[in-house]
Amino acid sequence: MFKKSRRVATGLAAAALTLLSTAAPAQADTDAVATTFLSFRSMSDTSLCLTVAGASVTNGAHAIMATCNGGAEQNWYWYGSAQLVNAKSGKCLSIEGGSMAAGAHAIQWTCIYGAPEQGWTQQGYVQKNNKSGLRLSRLDGTSVNGGHVGQLGPNSGQYWGYYGT
Repeated sequence: MFKKSRRVATGLAAAALTLLSTAAPAQADTDAVATTFLSFRSMSDTSLCLTVAGASVTNGAHAIMATCNGGAEQNWYWYGSAQLVNAKSGKCLSIEGGSMAAGAHAIQWTCIYGAPEQGWTQQGYVQKNNKSGLRLSRLDGTSVNGGHVGQLGPNSGQYWGYYGT
């Protein structure tokens, strides 16, 4: 009887170990998000993409328009329902200083869940900042390689085409 109960206990322990090894992944893995990388292109000049200047990975690096090259600094993905994250840096597209003013620059910054200056609402071909309600746009108003991107008034600004990469 003792041998039989030890075999049953050993079998149960092995089954429990198997279950534990196939259970839900660690917390860090459950935070992973299935990503579709997008390039945001100017509708007035589709050769220009929303880019992090200098392919930087530091906080405060400016968003610019640059010739599309397929680099990770030009690839973005949606995190949650509102944050745009750069594929190279893992940082969120944000408005500098959380400004409400037209003409404020778009930068990348460490993602802070729920930060309204990092939230974006996609309305057709327009990206609106959730804090200011202003549109993501080229600040120089022309198709210039290297031109800065920021936010402009509700009736002005950039139309964006977005393409899977």
